[in-house]
Amino acid sequence: MTQAEFIHGFSKLMANWGMPLTAGRVYAYLLLQPKAVSLDQIAAGLGISKASAWGAAKHLEQVGQIERYGEQGSKRSLFSATEDFARSLVRYSKLLSRIGGLLRDGAPGAEAEAAARMRERSGFYLTVHDAIEATIGELTTGQRRAAAE
Repeated sequence: MTQAEFIHGFSKLMANWGMPLTAGRVYAYLLLQPKAVSLDQIAAGLGISKASAWGAAKHLEQVGQIERYGEQGSKRSLFSATEDFARSLVRYSKLLSRIGGLLRDGAPGAEAEAAARMRERSGFYLTVHDAIEATIGELTTGQRRAAAE
């Protein structure tokens, strides 16, 4: 698989989760970079406009997938995929927990079938939340162990 095929495939998969296609392309591109890169480099590397790269970068920064750094002696920003992936998962975990809790509590006056459907969905969201929390714990424990070695 070439890097272009990886970027294309990755962005298509992320689009299925609601991520804008260009944001998926930018994220995949940044995952492939050994160090932080500028918007000019992102735009050139993907063959997109700088404005498209900026919009995608802003989105990815807001959802915690990438980080922005100032370049010493310049107003230019550099971007990289976040190193602390576990931290970026916390946001999703909290959201899943809130959705699960809301579904578990249900809507007052809901029909029995609707209430049962919400409880069923609640179990799914809360189970996924628990799995993410366990994974975060394992990742952070592994990172601490690696840093100590």
